[in-house]
Amino acid sequence: MNEQLTSVTLELKTPTVTREVACAIRKHGEHIASIAGYNCPLADLMSTIASDLDARAKEMEAELREPEEEEEQC
Repeated sequence: MNEQLTSVTLELKTPTVTREVACAIRKHGEHIASIAGYNCPLADLMSTIASDLDARAKEMEAELREPEEEEEQC
């Protein structure tokens, strides 16, 4: 039972952690851009990575909601 609760807790936290990582990457990219100039390939890459992580976090949240919707239909 405890393992199941831990698993559910980790699943629920995963999208949040992913968003926090995306935010940190985006902030570092903005900092690099402010130092190197706004035409900086590394900053652009970091922004793209952050956007991809945000999209993945949304997908994870949708996946977590799907089982609940299936249970309601039964």
